[in-house]
Amino acid sequence: MVLLACFAVFMQSCVSSKKISYFNYVSDSASFMRPMTINMPNFVDPKIQVSDILQVTVQTLDPSSMVGSTRIGIDQPNSFSTKGTESPSTIVGYMVNSDGEIELPLVGRVRVVGLTTKEAKSVLSTKAQVYYKNPVVNVRLANFVITMLGDVTRPGQYTIPNEKLTILEALSLAGDISVTGQKENIIIGREENGEKKYVRINLNSTDFYNSPYYYLKQHDIIYVPPTKNKAVASDARTTRTLTILTATISMFAFAVSAASLLRK
Repeated sequence: MVLLACFAVFMQSCVSSKKISYFNYVSDSASFMRPMTINMPNFVDPKIQVSDILQVTVQTLDPSSMVGSTRIGIDQPNSFSTKGTESPSTIVGYMVNSDGEIELPLVGRVRVVGLTTKEAKSVLSTKAQVYYKNPVVNVRLANFVITMLGDVTRPGQYTIPNEKLTILEALSLAGDISVTGQKENIIIGREENGEKKYVRINLNSTDFYNSPYYYLKQHDIIYVPPTKNKAVASDARTTRTLTILTATISMFAFAVSAASLLRK
């Protein structure tokens, strides 16, 4: 058992620095005079999905132009509770129903599923012009949530204030990958067209910059597997605990036996 514990410590000390560092593909000759250049993928705006929550505001400089109301803007009547590790909060907005629609005061039901927030803004602006004079419409995703799991410092759900987030930015939100996490074998789960898809990403390869998973989408799941060294270390800790427990019980039993013999 002692040998196993020593072996675990030895394995931990032998972890290559390249296994725990980023940007290993950047050559030693790279400098501000001769930087290494990587072509970045084009960002594609996320599409609105069923059960997404949208924050919608409509404003006008002429409140008297609003039909049936003298207030500026559209109220947000629905509240949705979220329980993320970092920022548990209540999201206020309109949930996209199973038919892909949201229902707004005055405007009524509007189909938004499959649209970007920019496209949804255009659709809502056209409909709002019936009730508002020169309306200014804003639409944003209120529940752009990603889930970080595995060997990161702070696993949990994270609500993102914008719609553009990269893998590296997501990892920084979770406090980075632990020393014992696998940077070459990250798993990303994404739901598309009613199907769950999984891919493996190597952060120490330039290929991941060209991946459609470089920019994350709402409800993505990022899992960082632990290395074998962590499993060995965990086994060693368990072994040490059992060794100490066994030794303690043995000493207690010996003390009881010795006391019994002395009484005789």
